[in-house]
Amino acid sequence: MGVSSYESLGGRIERAPDCETLGKLRRAMWEEGRLRSFFFSRDTVEEVNRINDIHDRIIRRAVALAEQRVAAEGGGAPPVPYELLLFGSGGRGEATLWRDQDKGLVFR
Repeated sequence: MGVSSYESLGGRIERAPDCETLGKLRRAMWEEGRLRSFFFSRDTVEEVNRINDIHDRIIRRAVALAEQRVAAEGGGAPPVPYELLLFGSGGRGEATLWRDQDKGLVFR
């Protein structure tokens, strides 16, 4: 799953064709030694911002893939507007590479 740069990783996340690929990219964040250098070779604020950006891209893409899958299976578009909320460290923009799953949905 080689990724050559932080920007490349972000672009590949946004173009991931399915959740399996998205999961592989997420695992690559930590498993590939050179990816660690994208996050740990800079000042702390930049590191945290990049980690949060990648997590946010993964979440946005996962939501888009879920909506596409529901539509492809005949479920159509979401029946009402909704928002996905992040709580905890993710919501505060303080995530680490091992982000937990503090999320909620708000429906109209």
